[in-house]
Amino acid sequence: MNLFLLKVPLLVPAVLFLLGSFLGLEVRKDAIIIGVWGLGILALVTLLIQKFSNHSTREVRALLLKVTVLACFLILGTCNSYYRTTPPANHCLHLAGKKVKAEGVVLTPIKKNKYGFAALVALDSLLLEKQKIPIIGKALVYFKALDTLAIESGERIWLKGNLMRIDSLKNPGYRKYLEQQQVWVQIKTYKLYWVPTPKNWLYQELQVLKRRWLAEMDFNFTDPSSRAIAKAFLLGIKTEIPYDLKSAYTISGVAHILALSGAHISMLLLLLQILFSPILKQHPALRYFSILFVPFLLIYAWLTGWSASVVRAAYMGSMLVLSTIFFRSSSIINAIAFCIILQLAIEPTLVQEAGFLLSYAAVLGIVLWQPIFERWIKVSAVWLRTIRDIISVTLSAQLFTLPIILYFFGTFPTYFLIANFVLNPLSFFILISGFIFILVCFIPVLNVLSAELCGYLIYLMNEVVVYISKLPYSQIEGIAISFETAVSGWLAILILSLILRYRL
Repeated sequence: MNLFLLKVPLLVPAVLFLLGSFLGLEVRKDAIIIGVWGLGILALVTLLIQKFSNHSTREVRALLLKVTVLACFLILGTCNSYYRTTPPANHCLHLAGKKVKAEGVVLTPIKKNKYGFAALVALDSLLLEKQKIPIIGKALVYFKALDTLAIESGERIWLKGNLMRIDSLKNPGYRKYLEQQQVWVQIKTYKLYWVPTPKNWLYQELQVLKRRWLAEMDFNFTDPSSRAIAKAFLLGIKTEIPYDLKSAYTISGVAHILALSGAHISMLLLLLQILFSPILKQHPALRYFSILFVPFLLIYAWLTGWSASVVRAAYMGSMLVLSTIFFRSSSIINAIAFCIILQLAIEPTLVQEAGFLLSYAAVLGIVLWQPIFERWIKVSAVWLRTIRDIISVTLSAQLFTLPIILYFFGTFPTYFLIANFVLNPLSFFILISGFIFILVCFIPVLNVLSAELCGYLIYLMNEVVVYISKLPYSQIEGIAISFETAVSGWLAILILSLILRYRL
């Protein structure tokens, strides 16, 4: 056990911080009381062990210190999520039921729905008699005019309308989703103005670059379905994927392929290393040049929508690059644990998002179980090792994400192993051809050739996905488990994995 704690000292604190973050959101004030009492009882039990056991005082004090530090991570996670999500006095929620004039920043693209047009806006100023009063809070804002579609995310607007709670929303699932995003109010506007704000040079250039990439994709990818999947693969834009095709990916058990994740970041790192390898090999001191890879990763994460999976991958990739430069060794599990604590400290509501939990659970399962499969199944042939690795990665990710999938979605894809065995290698080549297209999309002829190759591979993947989704009994539905069952099952899988991995 001591050897395990020395190898991955951050894993247990990260799990406790994650559980504490959820308690702070769901149990609220009671969670803090439970945490404090729990810490006191833990200390009392440890003192009793010291009094009535044969262990030395030093050993018991060391145990007490370890238990106290670990309990503090649980309490810190609880307090952080509670106080970060409790509306302060200047929150816009306290203005519910009033007409307001306010300014804010558009957080999401304005999209059309059955009520008109809507977007999330971060309010920061309340306008009263030509004075600006600082406020905070996010609001679901409804627009009427069609010309509002010209307003992009990241721009400032001035609006006037009725501010109300989101309790009146008819869709309970969407209301719960908004509450998880800390959106408690909605505004139906009857006046709206775009507020011109100066943007820095880097922001403008990145926006222009992204629009040019999208324009090149629209022109060079002739098949609409392939174009939609390419945009999801490379830039994280999933809005153009047809509903039937997206459902087919979910039923087949390969919906994770559409999410930007560690595979994309790993491929980007590999391309950067290949491009700059002549420089890095000239002198040992030039290895510090690879620190410039970190801004590339963060910029790519921002360009692709800053989703939980790609942020996790960008943070983890950045940590591995930095640790390789300065410490020459790195632990992937420690990097995962640090990223969990960092992201939840910044945005505690992520603990309620299925994408965030699935992303970390999958990569943790792969890291823990890959060495176990290698120890159990020893093969010498390269092609047999490849088959073993594909199956082990699929089973590892599915095992660790199973309690989360059953809790959030209540479904289980029957043919997930076959689908992943076929499509994971294919998605790897799609990533390679896609990033090549991104690099050469402004070069004539090369952009057409790379787009044709990437589009054809995506077409093949779509055909396989649709075929598997139409097989009999392709999905088991109606599985409902409680939150307690999901947490208990996941912790049992984690403990079993640690025992097998580190032979505790």
